[in-house]
Amino acid sequence: MGFEYQEQYGNNYILKNCKIYDDKIDKFFIKNIEIKDGKISKIEDSLDINTNTKKNLPIIDLNEKLVISGVIDAHVHFRYGNDEKETLKTGCEAGLNGGVCFAIDMPNSNPPTITKQLFDEKVQKAKDDKCTINLYFAYGVTENNYNDVVDDAKFYKIFMVKSVGELFIKDYYKLKEILMQNKLFAIHAEHKNFVEEFNQTMDKFKFKTHCKMRDRYSEINAINEVLNVLSEIDKEEDVVNNRITPRVHFCHVSTSEALTLIKKAKEALKNVVVTCEVAPHHLILNEEMAEDLKGLGKFNPPLRTKMDNLALIEGIVDKTVDLIATDHAPHTYEQKMKDNILECPSGIGGIETLVPIVFNLAKEKKIKLEDAIKMVSINPSKIFDINNSLNVSNMANITIIDLCDNTTIKASEFKSKAKFSPYDNMTFKCKVYGTIINGKYYKNY
Repeated sequence: MGFEYQEQYGNNYILKNCKIYDDKIDKFFIKNIEIKDGKISKIEDSLDINTNTKKNLPIIDLNEKLVISGVIDAHVHFRYGNDEKETLKTGCEAGLNGGVCFAIDMPNSNPPTITKQLFDEKVQKAKDDKCTINLYFAYGVTENNYNDVVDDAKFYKIFMVKSVGELFIKDYYKLKEILMQNKLFAIHAEHKNFVEEFNQTMDKFKFKTHCKMRDRYSEINAINEVLNVLSEIDKEEDVVNNRITPRVHFCHVSTSEALTLIKKAKEALKNVVVTCEVAPHHLILNEEMAEDLKGLGKFNPPLRTKMDNLALIEGIVDKTVDLIATDHAPHTYEQKMKDNILECPSGIGGIETLVPIVFNLAKEKKIKLEDAIKMVSINPSKIFDINNSLNVSNMANITIIDLCDNTTIKASEFKSKAKFSPYDNMTFKCKVYGTIINGKYYKNY
């Protein structure tokens, strides 16, 4: 799997016979898309191909392959400050290789992104590196900086369990004051008290033990803690009168009970917006695989049960789950191969396998094709205010998917520095055919 920039097309060409989904009317259509100067100039049932050829516009016949507004991975760790694991540049190259047009990088960098100066430095580094895809950043919340306003931050990230340096909330009593703002907060919800308790009592030499050290109740109770606070906020006068609209997004939800809590909260809360995401590994991997996968199966939150896999997929179907994001978290091979689970860090690269995993779920009829598109494109664009839509005059950011071809994962060919994966040699029933980034067309070979 590798993408090459099709220089011969430049920023001016026609995509012919594109299968496009219109979520406003919930229907698929076959359309032609004209791109000029990197922007979408026309979307029509039938363009005058002969006329356009005379204008020297090359034609790319996609033969009814699926064409969607650019895929968004809303949760990545590109390891700024830890270049041995990943860089902003290699992370973006990995995104392109996976058909991802937009990514949002998390603040647990080295050092953590908890000041405006550090945030601006990160943004500038992405510009200096001329990152291939569109890259945005989250701002890290501490008990000292939660009133900071950072205009370019896509959201404000809260860790309820220790992350890097000061980047976590020790005192949960401050949650109400923190969340009572006109901001979008994304929350890593694992309860620090439960994690600390389980860590003291468990055997630390088996990988399946990690699933117990960060037990499901650490997630359930953390989410419940936040939802109780939101229930109070929902009744506050400034919120009821729309002077403040708190928004909370739960990251990488992994348990059926937590998803049930979120579903009930969405129904009950009138003035607070609640959304959530799940990660691909929590959809198709489970704790029974932990010992075989070893470090490749160590995540925070950890792998759960087969029943949780099914519950999360059902959450996509019933619209409790709003999006799928990878939590792309690369480490060095030597680190992930550590036999002692305390020395083996959590996380794995995922941005290059997002599209095959999600659209394979649709091919296997576990979710609808429309749902797959919403999970990685339509919904994250709305939640995080990213304009990726297929509209005339917009920059062309497009992911092209062949639903009649297969992808066999070859981790050694990843563009990420982490060239290993729990999905290595697995075959998925779809393939990223091409990716268009701000008008530049990259084809998969």
